[in-house]
Amino acid sequence: MSWIVATVGVVIFVELLVRLPLPAVSAALARTASKALAVLRADKISDHWKEKVLLKYALLIARHSLVLFLLLLLAAAPLLCLATLFGALGVPVFGYLYSLPGLLVCTVAGVVYATGRSRVVKRAAAR
Repeated sequence: MSWIVATVGVVIFVELLVRLPLPAVSAALARTASKALAVLRADKISDHWKEKVLLKYALLIARHSLVLFLLLLLAAAPLLCLATLFGALGVPVFGYLYSLPGLLVCTVAGVVYATGRSRVVKRAAAR
């Protein structure tokens, strides 16, 4: 029973990962970090202005990191809720998720679902 709950939870997790704006937030984080590195390496910018600009970049990086964490937490929330609910009913889902067979089932289920979903979406887009 644990593997069914884990598989359903992983399918929901993958679907949310696909639909949430993770790539946009990750790209914004990478752009901000790249700009911060460019400022650090610039010889023509005084240390005074570097301090001011890097503080703003640090706050932006922190904000993007927090948003990324919250999006990942949001994507994992259904799986965690299912595991908690079924755990209360006596099904040891958390123990299964942390075991080697559970990790393998979750990984395979996630990859199979993501691959199948990708193919279905490509076929639908080709029509």
